[in-house]
Amino acid sequence: MGIRSLDPKEWLCLQSSYPSYAVLRAKRHQIYGERSVQILPGPVASSEAAPLSPTNPNIDQHRLAALEVARAIAWYLTNRYPSLFSAMPKGAAQRNDDGWSITSITRRDLPSTGMPEFTWRLLDEYDAQEALKAGEHVDCPMRVAGELVPDDLAIMMPESIPAADKDAFPSGVETQYRFVAGSICTAGFWRMSDKIGLTLSDIHTSGNVPQYNTKLRAPMERFFSKLRPEKPVERNNYFFQVLATKKPAEVKDMTELSWSHSTNGPETMYDMVAKGPSPAALASSNSLPFTPPTPTQDPERVVMRTERQTLRRMPRSNCILFTIRTYLVPLTTMVEEPGVPARLASAIRSWPDDVQFYKGAELYKETVLPYLDDKADLQRRNGIESRQDDELVESARKNYPF
Repeated sequence: MGIRSLDPKEWLCLQSSYPSYAVLRAKRHQIYGERSVQILPGPVASSEAAPLSPTNPNIDQHRLAALEVARAIAWYLTNRYPSLFSAMPKGAAQRNDDGWSITSITRRDLPSTGMPEFTWRLLDEYDAQEALKAGEHVDCPMRVAGELVPDDLAIMMPESIPAADKDAFPSGVETQYRFVAGSICTAGFWRMSDKIGLTLSDIHTSGNVPQYNTKLRAPMERFFSKLRPEKPVERNNYFFQVLATKKPAEVKDMTELSWSHSTNGPETMYDMVAKGPSPAALASSNSLPFTPPTPTQDPERVVMRTERQTLRRMPRSNCILFTIRTYLVPLTTMVEEPGVPARLASAIRSWPDDVQFYKGAELYKETVLPYLDDKADLQRRNGIESRQDDELVESARKNYPF
C-alpha cells in the first residue's frame, strides 16, 4: 500500500495554488450540490463524548463525524496558517481539544487573488436547530471542511461486520468501514454518486482495482482496524491523464482537474463499469458532444495526475478521514527532474496487464515510453545518472514525483 508515517504537523498543506483550488471547490459545491458534497443519514445514538445540549439528545453519528472533521481542520489551519485563518470563540484554537470548541472559522481576504474574507459557522446539532428556528443560515460541516482545504475528503465510518460476511475478513477484524460523507470535487475519474454508501471493499471491487482481492484486501482491512488517532499516515498514488486539444463549451474546468472529460466523456453520462459514457447516455438526444479518446501521439498532452493521500482516525466519532490532494504535473515538466525519466519509464514497464488497463496506459504508453527513454539518454549523456551523490539528484529522488 506504500503507507508512511505522517507527522501530525504536516497533515494538510496549502500552497500557491490554494486560491484556484478553493474557488473550484466552492463552485462545485454550489453547482452540483449533493453530487459533490453529502452526508448520508446515520444511526442516531446518545453521545457522552459530544453532548449537544444540557439534556444530551440523540444525534446523527454521521453528522457528528462531519462536524468533528470540520472543526479539526479549522483548528489545524488556524494554528498552521494564523495569518490566513482565525477561529471563534477567541482562544478556541489554542485549546488542546483538536478544535472541538470552535464554532466558526474566518478565512481572511486574499486581495491578489480576488478572494474576499469569508466566515463559516460550525454549529453542533442543537445550536444548528436553534439557529434554523431563528431564520439564520446554517453551514453544512462537510461543505465547510471541503471549502477550507484543496483536498477531497471522504469519511469512512466503522460498523459491525454482518455475520454472513465475517469469513471474508481477516482473523481479528471485527469492523468494516463505509463511505458515509464527503466533499469530492477533484477526483477526475470517479464521482461521489459512484461510491457514497459503499464499504471499503465494495469501493475497490466496483472500481476494479487490480489485485485488490488477492493482495490488498486483507492488509487494508487490518490496517483500518488498527489505525490510531495519534498515528496518521500518508501515501502517494499516480497515473497519467491525456488532455484533448479541444473541449466543448460545457466543460467549465479546462484543466480537467475536477473531471477528465477528454478520457471519460461528460461527467453526467459516465458509467463506472464501461469507464466512459454509457451507451444509453450517448444515444440520448440530450447528450453532450464527446469524441472517444484515441492514443495520443503528443507527449505535451500528457499530464501526471498524482495524489497525496492521508488517513487519520478521529477520536470522538471513531471515523477515519481520508484526504486526497490532487496535483496535475505536465509530463514535459516531470522529465526535467534529474533521474526521473529513467525511473518513470521503468515503473510503467513494470505494470502488469491489469494495472496497465486500470491506468489507461493504452492512451499514452506507446508515445510516453520512447519520449522518456530519449530524455533519460540525454540525462545520461550529460552525466546526471553518474552523479549519485549530487545533492540535486538525491533531493529529486526523495521528493519524487515532485
